[in-house]
This record gives sequence, C-alpha cells and structure tokens, in this order.
Amino acid sequence: MNMLRFYVPPRLQSYGNFTPKVKLSTIGVSMAKIVVIKIKELLQEHHISLRELSRLTDIRHAALSELANQKRMNINLGHIERIAEALHLTSIQDIMELVDREE
Repeated sequence: MNMLRFYVPPRLQSYGNFTPKVKLSTIGVSMAKIVVIKIKELLQEHHISLRELSRLTDIRHAALSELANQKRMNINLGHIERIAEALHLTSIQDIMELVDREE
C-alpha cells in the first residue's frame, strides 16, 4: 500500500493530527467522509446572527455565509480559533464534524 507523506511546518504541528488539504479524488481515492462546518447550529445555540458573529470574529460576513451554507471547501485555521474564542468553545468538534458523505 502506497502512503502519502507530507511535511508539516512546526507552527502547525501544535494542532495535533494535522491533515493537509489534498483532493483525494485527484489521486484515485474516493472519499466516504466530509467535514461539515456547524455555523448555523452555533448561531442558534448562542442566539446570535451571522452578522453578529462576523462582528465578534472579524471574519467577513460573506466568508461565514459560505461556511454556513457548505459552499466553501476549506476553512482558515485562524477562523476556527476566532470563532472558538468569540463563542467560548473548548472543542474543535463544536465547530466542525466529520460525517458520511451522501451519495
């Protein structure tokens, strides 16, 4: 079995299990899982609007909207940190979840 190896810069190694961005379909592996960003759920739980989250985190409203609607394929680690800090979250699982891909 061929294994892919990636260099992880030291500044990112503190994030634990770091997974580089690679489109697996481009290397012949089909993905059975997808990462879901739970912005809408967070807004409901914390009784705030997307605009308010944008103000609290200094993340563009459009970027948060794309994340909330699963239109964006990647998320900036700084955005995760700012969302967690603004909403006093202690686990990355509060922000994102790995689920089975619907086919």
